Amino acid sequence: AQIAAEITATLERIAHKPASYTYLTFEEISEENWAIAGKLLDER
Repeated sequence: AQIAAEITATLERIAHKPASYTYLTFEEISEENWAIAGKLLDER
């Protein structure tokens, strides 16, 4: 919850957007679906 509050507060402060305009979603991505420099993380 703290990270959502901090992101919302930052958008209010920097972008001058009301908190009611901020919608956040958090989604975890498994290593088999994430690649860096052409290599899947589960292959490292």
